[in-house]
Amino acid sequence: MTDPVPRVFISYARADGEPFAQALHEVLQRENIACWLDRYGLEGGHDWWLQIKQALEQVSFVVLVMTPGAQRSENVEKEWRFARQNGVCVYPVKASPQLDFNSMPRWMRDAHFYDLGYDPNALQRGVEWENFVKHLRGDCRALRVPFMAPELTANFVERPNEFNEIVAKLLDERRENPVAITTALSGAGGFGKTTLAIAICHDQTIQEAFDDGILWVTLGENLTENDLLDRVQDLIYALQGRKSDAPTPRSAIDDLKRLLEDRDILMVIDDVWHRKDLEPFLQGGKRCARLITTRKRNVLPDGAQAINVDAMKDGEALDLLSLGLGEDEREGLRRLARRLGNWALLLKLANSVLRNRISRGESLRQALEYANRAYDRRGLGAFDPANPEDQRNAAAATLKVSLDQLDQQDRERFSELAIFPEDVDVPLSAVERLWRATGALDDVDSQRLCERLDEFSLLQRLDLGKRTLRLHDVVRRYAIDQHRAQLSQTHQKFLDAYGVARWADLPPEEPYLWDHLAYHLIAA
Repeated sequence: MTDPVPRVFISYARADGEPFAQALHEVLQRENIACWLDRYGLEGGHDWWLQIKQALEQVSFVVLVMTPGAQRSENVEKEWRFARQNGVCVYPVKASPQLDFNSMPRWMRDAHFYDLGYDPNALQRGVEWENFVKHLRGDCRALRVPFMAPELTANFVERPNEFNEIVAKLLDERRENPVAITTALSGAGGFGKTTLAIAICHDQTIQEAFDDGILWVTLGENLTENDLLDRVQDLIYALQGRKSDAPTPRSAIDDLKRLLEDRDILMVIDDVWHRKDLEPFLQGGKRCARLITTRKRNVLPDGAQAINVDAMKDGEALDLLSLGLGEDEREGLRRLARRLGNWALLLKLANSVLRNRISRGESLRQALEYANRAYDRRGLGAFDPANPEDQRNAAAATLKVSLDQLDQQDRERFSELAIFPEDVDVPLSAVERLWRATGALDDVDSQRLCERLDEFSLLQRLDLGKRTLRLHDVVRRYAIDQHRAQLSQTHQKFLDAYGVARWADLPPEEPYLWDHLAYHLIAA
């Protein structure tokens, strides 16, 4: 006989909440309320967080055993955040008299805490036990609280001037309540607009103020009407757990407007190139704030308050370039940062080159000497970051030095990533299929190469949990230039690798090609 599907997930901190959680599990099971507790639910040898997420996706309720340890626990926070994002009801239970309510998120301070007493052996005698059980047997009516922002990278360096200016626009003077405003981060590609927007989303004060959720949509330069509808549907799914069945884009946008009403939500609209693409995401949501990132100020709506994001300050650039390199050779690093225009993307590339040389036995001074010689050889001279042609040339020279650290076959595999669309999280399974066709790499070799490209900052993002990668627009354009003569042939090899007589025979679970088949067919 199979175990019943759990209805309740018990979240607690092992440091001080385990006896309470164990006792609660036992008495709820006796009440015929199926519960999931990590001590009984986790299977050895498998990813623990994946198992936690699978359990949370099954249940209707999370019971939060609140102790001082739970308030400090990153794992407990991950659990309740994931639950709220998926529309699971979160019921806090007081399990200690030493709770610090002032340090709790606003939604939690405002929530009712069930009082079952503090004695794990007498929970059923708690003043609210009967009410607690009745509610757990009822229906969960919780709005989803999405958090769609990407993870903040490990090499993030704070930029307090721009950061504080944006936060000041999004929050009231006391920095407690959200302001329904449209603001923007503008500047050239690779200067850190998207990274700064991600940092804003991960700020605790922002999350508490926009306690109905944070939405994220990336548009890009070449958005088709179907792409635009997909982006709208992604937001609808994040807000209600299913996509709209609206028959037209216009009616889907109306559904999104309805879901945004009376909710304190921050919506980040990333990489906007055209005003017409932006329009659907500016509608509705009178209490919502919009944060736009763009290279083109003329796409912004009237009244939008824009902040320019250009070169990093000298100290910020030095911090980024020197990550993981220790405290030596500060002047040499400072000179290299200035040579790179304090441009965030180029600084990350250079940092990766330096760390690679040091890992091979060079001193930091030797690595700096190598980097400067290499940039000389590749033609990196003084450049104006505001000049598009200078930007392209500087990026190309810096990327060439990074790619010089790879062998010829790996450089070819990198350039083949140019076939994938911009601003798309590409499944590693699609990359593996491509490289198996072009370079006879198996899945293990493909993942190793992806990790190596990521080590050299040639990928904007590599997520081994979700098994996806993404290229930065600037890097993708360089790859396209390098692979232009073979692009159509590589698209065709990629399509042929699927080995189907008719595209209708693609497996329904294919994670990539159903959405991007037309793109690759046209390019081939």
